[in-house]
Amino acid sequence: LVRQARCGSCVGIKVLSDVDDTLYSSGGHFPAGCDRSYPRHTLYPGCLQLFQFLDTSWDPVDVTSCNLVFLSARPHVYKSVAEDQSYHLFASLVKDGRMHSIPTLLPGDLIRGLAAMLTYACLHTTAWKLVGEQKYNTFRDFAALYPEYDFVFCGDNGQGDLLAGQLMVGQHQDGDSSDSSEFDPEVEHAASGRESVKCVLIHKVMEHQDSLALEPSGKRNAQWEEDLRRRGLIFHRTYVGAALELFRRGSGLVSATQLREVVQAAIDDFEWAVTSFPDFNGWDEAATVLAQEIQEANEVLVAEGLEKVNEALQQDVKRAAEHSRAHKLRLHRRHKVPGNQPHLCGNADLDSDIE
Repeated sequence: LVRQARCGSCVGIKVLSDVDDTLYSSGGHFPAGCDRSYPRHTLYPGCLQLFQFLDTSWDPVDVTSCNLVFLSARPHVYKSVAEDQSYHLFASLVKDGRMHSIPTLLPGDLIRGLAAMLTYACLHTTAWKLVGEQKYNTFRDFAALYPEYDFVFCGDNGQGDLLAGQLMVGQHQDGDSSDSSEFDPEVEHAASGRESVKCVLIHKVMEHQDSLALEPSGKRNAQWEEDLRRRGLIFHRTYVGAALELFRRGSGLVSATQLREVVQAAIDDFEWAVTSFPDFNGWDEAATVLAQEIQEANEVLVAEGLEKVNEALQQDVKRAAEHSRAHKLRLHRRHKVPGNQPHLCGNADLDSDIE
């Protein structure tokens, strides 16, 4: 009724997202995820800024405004222990001004989650099929409560999100994607009564052949990825790349100005992460990947008449490493006690470990 009153247009967009390897890195810790490109629990650069822009109806004055929803595979086990940990993180991110609103958290299913964990050694990513289907069903139940909204889903291809995302953009269980025409969510919604999914963003954390999808691995080629892109399912390596693709699609989800802000936020987030985990061995590679997509985004920004964003990611990595080495050297000197110096406890080895 609300859509009809608004001539079919939506009230806003609800942003649904996975947590591990989508919001932040799992660090490759099973069963949370497999991505080792960033340290464990490090927020992906630019992610939260993009989420804020996708939440088109967010009202900073209205504290009840909540269109950010985390769709987790983690089950509700005992009381709300797992959920409390997540909400503690969300509250701290909001307090720090990094997350724009306190989100809703929809937990996963205990039986399906346990089955996936127990069978993963034999089935590999296929073990997550029930989890992916459950996520899709949870999405449909949630979307049925808000028919006046459109939806964006963000996930990764490490477990069941890709399969859930394929179902969300209307691909059938038999993997039929022969219709490669551009996907229009408004037309699709009107024609089928299905939820209006504006797009699905999938963080690529493993090769297509190793991930769980509707099609056999042998059919997952460049044409397969392009067909999914046309239907609104976009693979990305960074959230700068995701924002850039959304801008290029002309969907109205991300403007040129917003693209620039996502790039700037990604640089700031990366600098914070490097400073927080200076000893992480993968910073050079992470900086290279992000810098490549920032360069591509800058070319678009200049073409749109906007000033490019300067980045110095490799310098950030080098500076953080130098600070880390200097800090360790200071600690070493502080703990080192000269051999001829008297010791309060009469044991040089013990004294040198105190502090």
